[in-house]
Amino acid sequence: MNAQYIALAVGLALVSAPFLLLFLIVKYIGGRRRRRALEARIAREDRVTRPSAETPEARPFDASAGQGSPPLPRPATAPLPKVPARPATQYRFVALDVETASGGRDSICQLGLAFVTAAGTIDTTSTLVNPRQVFTNTSIHGISPRDVIDAPLWPEVFRTFSRSIARQPVIQHSGFDRSSVNAACERHGITAPDWRWYDSLQIARRAWPELAGNGGHGLGNLKRHLSIDFEHHHAEEDARAAAIVVLRAEAATGLEFPALLRDKRAASAARSSRVRSGR
Repeated sequence: MNAQYIALAVGLALVSAPFLLLFLIVKYIGGRRRRRALEARIAREDRVTRPSAETPEARPFDASAGQGSPPLPRPATAPLPKVPARPATQYRFVALDVETASGGRDSICQLGLAFVTAAGTIDTTSTLVNPRQVFTNTSIHGISPRDVIDAPLWPEVFRTFSRSIARQPVIQHSGFDRSSVNAACERHGITAPDWRWYDSLQIARRAWPELAGNGGHGLGNLKRHLSIDFEHHHAEEDARAAAIVVLRAEAATGLEFPALLRDKRAASAARSSRVRSGR
């Protein structure tokens, strides 16, 4: 009986082996085609987002020559913005936000910064960044490869802002921005910055615990809860919103943000005391 089972198993294996081999061959060929298509797409994006220095100038459009529709104009891009002119000692912290071209965290296509003074005023700036990668997040933030044709690459952006950012605490809303900065630096062979990072998401959780399970502490829900007017998924606007969240949290608890993060019980007690006193 065992011999019959063994013979049957061997027979089935021999019959199915060609089909299994054919399946593996088709899967391998399909995988190679997908990889080649992706590589070609990335190459096309690179040609669009960073034209070669040898690319000849476009000829003027001449409708009479049968050229069809006129070419779309290249967008005018502003030079890399300057760091706010105030002395660094006048800032308490800087909030930072990035937008990425795709799911790759190293694909930063926009950087936004909000510098907060001791008086609570906010100076903002932002710049587009050419990630030289495929764009799949355009529907989220509206930035396309065309928008970053003349934008600086990440090393230039990082060199311009890193010293000013490093002089004060850096606020991010969730850990995404820090991981993106580190990933972009790694991609370009830059040592990841040793900044003093703080998370406004965690600060908001300490200041408004009632939002847990009630919309959460993302910027979208905080926008509604705190009546903050800003354009979500624009790096400069999101950075400003994160800065406002920190300032509002400090006002709600009477504690500065480092203390809010250090001691959860103190934050809760401070907030309860201010609620009871009507402040």
